[in-house]
Amino acid sequence: MKNIFAHIICLCVITHSAPAQSAPAQSVRASDAPGLHSSRLKFFAAVFSGQVNNSVGMQRRVGAFVRPEGDTAWTVVPNTNTLSFGVGFSQNRAARRYYVCGGNGLFRTENDGASWRMLTNWKTMEVLSVVVDPVTPTTLYITTPFGIFRSADDGATWQEATRGMKKWFVERMAIDRKDPSHLYAAGEDDIYASTNRGSLWTPLHVGAKEVRSIFQHLRDRSVLFAGTEDEGIRVSRNGGKTWGTAAGTEGSNILAFASSGDGKNIFAGGYKTGVWKSTDDGRSWKHVSDALNIEEIASLCVHPEDANHIYIGSHGEGLFESMDGGITWKFTGLPGTQIMQVAFYP
Repeated sequence: MKNIFAHIICLCVITHSAPAQSAPAQSVRASDAPGLHSSRLKFFAAVFSGQVNNSVGMQRRVGAFVRPEGDTAWTVVPNTNTLSFGVGFSQNRAARRYYVCGGNGLFRTENDGASWRMLTNWKTMEVLSVVVDPVTPTTLYITTPFGIFRSADDGATWQEATRGMKKWFVERMAIDRKDPSHLYAAGEDDIYASTNRGSLWTPLHVGAKEVRSIFQHLRDRSVLFAGTEDEGIRVSRNGGKTWGTAAGTEGSNILAFASSGDGKNIFAGGYKTGVWKSTDDGRSWKHVSDALNIEEIASLCVHPEDANHIYIGSHGEGLFESMDGGITWKFTGLPGTQIMQVAFYP
């Protein structure tokens, strides 16, 4: 399967450091985006593409959508980003910060959606994902078709952070929660690691021709998982020094990983793979989606307080939910959409 982003990117010249400017503030009524104002846990979906479905009275849907836990209706989050690849979140004593990234840059709100600021309008380009430093939330990373960019000043300026990478198309990153100077990036040709906040990257020699995703174990930081194209799940138990293929996943195209909050249940999925599940830190995997007929899983999410509550974002078929660890599934909204990321935030 070819990389879906390869067909939509455009060429542009990258400026290594430039100031971010405020985009025109957008007025948002609480009724427009009730989820952002809700005190309940909120479920976000980043929708890259959608189809017209007159049978359910739905128009073309793209962008970021939100649904408070316990509700059934999805509401589009009003902002200037129309093709969404990902979402992000951070919180301090002053404010909750929500991020939306996609086809026209990275946006942030600090007032529950009343206004949004573009942080990357120094150049128009696709932003595929955003990572916020868990210890120093003013440090941001974005992945793009042209490499990784880092901001150490809350998005005011950005620097290219691709030194050591052979190829710059990076879909996903992972940041070590206990030592955020350690980063991992899923490049096209390998998993890359940095021990200095992206100043220099070193290939970890996963042993696959094409790498699509990266995930670090929540409990054991030395355990890494790499999703590959047609070569299954690659696993390292020593911080990336050596790698092996997870038994049974050979030949699988793995696009996404997710874990329960305690790290005991790990899920993976991709193109014509169904959902894989591991309950022993990735040593063995089994299928848990025999009743689910989805061609491509683009994203996965596990409820932070319920290890059996799983969401799947599909490529063109909407969102699906399981309440029993993947044994049974039901359709839960956004029909005809390609959902690049699903996430729970407060």
